[in-house]
Amino acid sequence: MDPLVITLLAIVALLAVAGVVVYFRNRPAEEVEMLHFNCPSCSRRLRYKPQQAGHHGACPRCRETFVFPGAIGPSRSR
Repeated sequence: MDPLVITLLAIVALLAVAGVVVYFRNRPAEEVEMLHFNCPSCSRRLRYKPQQAGHHGACPRCRETFVFPGAIGPSRSR
């Protein structure tokens, strides 16, 4: 094959990959419901996903470990 054809094919492939990357980066993020509670040790307001309820976590400020509380009702963002 001619080196010019190979070079053109490589450029087209790179442009296609760049287009896919740009497309996926510019898509709006899915809205994920976030729940909130205060750290039992330092009272820092923490947020977590509903599927994390009942799992263990640690506060990023004081490193206190806790179990994420279950969802009691709709969360309120401030």
